[in-house]
Amino acid sequence: MDVLCTDKTGTLTEDRIELVRHVNIDMVEDERVLRLAFMNSHFQTGLKNPMDSAVLQHDSEIGTQGISKVKKIDEIPFDFMRRRMSVVVQDGREHVMITKGSPESVFPICNRYHHKGKPGKFSPKEKEKAKKLYDLLSMDGFRVLALASRRAPAGDHLYKVADEADLTFEGFLAFLDPPKQSAHSSLAELMKRGVEVKILSGDNELVNKKIAQVVGLNVKGVITGDEIAQASDDSLNVLAEKNTIFARVSPCRRSASSSPSRGTSTWSGSLATG
Repeated sequence: MDVLCTDKTGTLTEDRIELVRHVNIDMVEDERVLRLAFMNSHFQTGLKNPMDSAVLQHDSEIGTQGISKVKKIDEIPFDFMRRRMSVVVQDGREHVMITKGSPESVFPICNRYHHKGKPGKFSPKEKEKAKKLYDLLSMDGFRVLALASRRAPAGDHLYKVADEADLTFEGFLAFLDPPKQSAHSSLAELMKRGVEVKILSGDNELVNKKIAQVVGLNVKGVITGDEIAQASDDSLNVLAEKNTIFARVSPCRRSASSSPSRGTSTWSGSLATG
């Protein structure tokens, strides 16, 4: 074997995810963000993941405030193309859609943001501010989800993906999944034996680079799932050789029909992520 492809979560990291921060666009801890996130994770019945458990376990006293009076109305499940999911709840007399997902997927469907108790226009300037905050959290090694909401039509209404529009950006959830203590020595031994290690991950480039740095993995290059999807089969062979981190990849994103150009580096089926 000359190349080993690994996921990140649970292999290079402990898979012991903890919600560390729930902040608004001003990088201030915000109980509103936590409560909305709690309702989203509590009522969703689709693809559960450890981040939902981390939300529900974090300061449940705040999260559960008044939740007994909240009723679930509908749900738009997560999928790997949208990279987000939504629940619709009745909170008092209002129907509220609460959406969480990757910031890249949530920013485009928001036209307002919540600021000091009031909504404001989510202008390019504010989007850039949110993007910088997202990058800062990612560079610190946090896995980050964005949270958004909006009032939804009351009455009998079947909600669909098209309803995920005109949302108000609420803030970020930042999760920490510490690297395994054994990862550094294991990677050093593999490299000593001439085995090149590559990371395939659903997380973004910055958090992957941070984890790679901590565990001592030399990163030649980084490529994203979007770039892979646009590459030809011939160029994918080159990209597979020269990059170490494959970030934001999704199951069944694309397949390579041509043969790999080297040894045992096999790219068949999909670029899957753990």
